[in-house]
Amino acid sequence: MPVRVYRNFDLEIAKQGDQIVLRVLRSSEGEDQAAVTISASSLQDLDETEDLAGLDERIGRCLLADTVGERWAANVATADQANEGVRLRIIVQDETLAGVVWEAARSRDKWVALRPQTPVVRYVPAPRATPALAVRGPLRMLVLVGAGGEAGLVNLDYHRERDQLNAALQPLVEAKSLELHWAEGAVTRQALQDMLRRFQPHVLHYIGHGAYDPANREGYLFLARPKPGGGVTHYQLGTTDLALLLDGSPIRFAFLNACQTGQTISGMAGALVRAVLPAALGMRTAVPDQAAAAFAGAFYRALVDGWSVDAAVVEGRRLLAMQHRTNTSAWAIPVLYMRSADGVLFDLAPALLAARDANSASLGLRAMAQLVSDPVLKAAIATSEGDLSVACEQIETLTAYKAVHDLMQQLHDRFKLVEESKKRVPSDETAWDGLMLAGPELITSVDDMVERTNTAPFAAEEAAWLGQLRSIKADLQSALDGSDYRQLDQALKRLDRVLAKVPVHINARLVAVAQGLRLPAVTRAVQSILQNLPAEQADQPVVAQLQNLAFALVRLNDTIATLAASHNALQRLDDDLRYIQQSLDHDLGQLELLWPDIRPIGNSIYGGGSGSWALELQKSHALLDQALVEKNPVQIRRSFGRYRSQVLRRFNQVDVDLHAVCDELHKTAGPMSALLRTLR
Repeated sequence: MPVRVYRNFDLEIAKQGDQIVLRVLRSSEGEDQAAVTISASSLQDLDETEDLAGLDERIGRCLLADTVGERWAANVATADQANEGVRLRIIVQDETLAGVVWEAARSRDKWVALRPQTPVVRYVPAPRATPALAVRGPLRMLVLVGAGGEAGLVNLDYHRERDQLNAALQPLVEAKSLELHWAEGAVTRQALQDMLRRFQPHVLHYIGHGAYDPANREGYLFLARPKPGGGVTHYQLGTTDLALLLDGSPIRFAFLNACQTGQTISGMAGALVRAVLPAALGMRTAVPDQAAAAFAGAFYRALVDGWSVDAAVVEGRRLLAMQHRTNTSAWAIPVLYMRSADGVLFDLAPALLAARDANSASLGLRAMAQLVSDPVLKAAIATSEGDLSVACEQIETLTAYKAVHDLMQQLHDRFKLVEESKKRVPSDETAWDGLMLAGPELITSVDDMVERTNTAPFAAEEAAWLGQLRSIKADLQSALDGSDYRQLDQALKRLDRVLAKVPVHINARLVAVAQGLRLPAVTRAVQSILQNLPAEQADQPVVAQLQNLAFALVRLNDTIATLAASHNALQRLDDDLRYIQQSLDHDLGQLELLWPDIRPIGNSIYGGGSGSWALELQKSHALLDQALVEKNPVQIRRSFGRYRSQVLRRFNQVDVDLHAVCDELHKTAGPMSALLRTLR
């Protein structure tokens, strides 16, 4: 992020007769009001070919006039001192003022909307909060291509724009940060509904024609549909229908690359934000294909890097301003409508954020190293130490989660022993003898779990279920001491609920931490330092040692990412197989019901693998498939037992490997930190 925190400066723009009235509704430096006598028409002469010269200054003098401008300057000054930004949220109360290019405002020789510290948005006040959507994988984007010349409309060079957009987004796709799905040709309402349901996109990107009907106060997109006699024709998809389709979907942002989608308050972008979306971006006029693709590429790269949506828009504007010059209007054509309080639309997976950190560290160190001076080198090394410090904390957290995960498995196994003995108690009094042996071991496992988690970095986050375990332990002890079957039964039921939820949570956190390790940032930073060392330092033994450790971190990072993914898939598979095992002796129904869902999980682990363990699992998988088709109960149980045994064996091996990698990370990170201090 350009800055970590943005303060909101809410500016209401209304019209009273011939005057434009400005009111600061909210700011960290207080509220204020100003009135400007100016013709709105003198501020609305923008198209994609005109220069901004003169217009940008007129808009700036109007938008930040008199005491409002003073209040704005005070907000920016105090925010700069705190290393924060100020988000200018414009609230337009009059349709005739909505078409003014407020984003083009120039004040004190700076374009407000071109500064990452001062993004400009059209704010739509919302009665409810819009929390960020958790995304645990690539950001999914549906690109919807509208109707063109083939459907009787003005022809648009979609192929060229597609190539340019693909080229701009290709680095994100290759890094598995972004997943694209193109919807082209004839896309009926039903087809679009099916795509939204099946692909579950997070972002909708539209390329095509747009229109706005001032009589109905509704915007439209133009899509193609088949003609009864062959070929295609066009139809209009209005804001009302599109909002209906998007309601309840994971889409949090719409990028509408079509003219008139952002021109008015009730246009497509603004209306979608009022109805269903936290943010949407529309265009006042048509944007040249090349400029649109360049803007989109810069915008999405920043969004995937974890930037707020308004800061990402600034990145797109700045690229267009550099390509087309600041005094041309291309960068001011996009209009962002937003009702999100902070502009953060997505809570991205740790793996995406790790990639962002790696890229930032590498670029920053290269820039500093170009100076080839001792102070710059020291600054680069200090940056590396910061990344390494974070990575070491992550490694400690990862190791702790792995230990808690293993203890949870032991606790589950001992719980099963006690549960089996408890089932015999009502009819077999000697079963209490078994409980007196297995019960204390279960209580010891609970103690071990609580003690280990209490010393972990994440202890405070897990306080709820830790408190439940302490209470359960006390009840278990009391039940065993008093031979109280009812109390024992209730305590074991409570423990069963904990064991049904917490292991899944711990496994998810373990995988998330493993995928989010900042080792790529450390290795890139170190490599940048080594490449830019002065010649007299390049032959020192400590440098060679540092290089070897950097290579080791790369390998360990790749290994742990692979193991974490395998561990996660095996955990899901093992959970399903455990559930089936409970009823397999007397009922095959659960296996027959769940096997179609289990098969793809298994195939993702061993399908196509060439290792001996993978080949054995493929064989057992096929035998179980065949037994289920033949409906042979004896063969089904036998095949299932073999299959589950091999899954457990593989799961245990991944556990062992994960332990080993965590140990290697500990052994590597310490010397790495020491070497950096020595080199500095």
